[in-house]
Amino acid sequence: MKKGAQSAALEAPRYQQAVPIAVNRELPVGIAVVAAATLVVGLLATPYMAAATTAYGLLTLGLYFRKQRSLHARLMGAAIGTDLAVLLVVELQRDAIKTAASLSLSGWQQAHIAFSTLAVVSYIPVAVLGVSYLLNRGAAKGRKWHMRLGVLAYACRTLGFILMFAMLDHVQG
Repeated sequence: MKKGAQSAALEAPRYQQAVPIAVNRELPVGIAVVAAATLVVGLLATPYMAAATTAYGLLTLGLYFRKQRSLHARLMGAAIGTDLAVLLVVELQRDAIKTAASLSLSGWQQAHIAFSTLAVVSYIPVAVLGVSYLLNRGAAKGRKWHMRLGVLAYACRTLGFILMFAMLDHVQG
């Protein structure tokens, strides 16, 4: 390797560097776990809950691979896109907003809606700050807010995901 090419490789941004071999072993295992969880939830619950499980699994994988910026961004983008698609389908097929506004759901079901709504609303600034940081336009302050809001979004999504199973009574009833 020429001297100039070697120094350019050393100066390449972190997200452009090759993914370590360990990630290549861990990612397929993570995807297999997400697929298995999706299958189990799909068999025991509803297709909507299976899709939400996929979204939550991708979100969790994205968090796990947060040090690999490019992979993190792809996983989080897929997770957020899947989550928003599930939300759109549930709204179009089940009129979810009208049901939530009617206050006919139990407290646990309303809590699922509240935490899931907070997570979805949090996705917007998290994604904007994340893309900005990924493209090297973000300052340390932007990264700090991306992380803070990301923790909030993940915590809300976790609570919403757990409470999602309280909706089984409404779906089956």
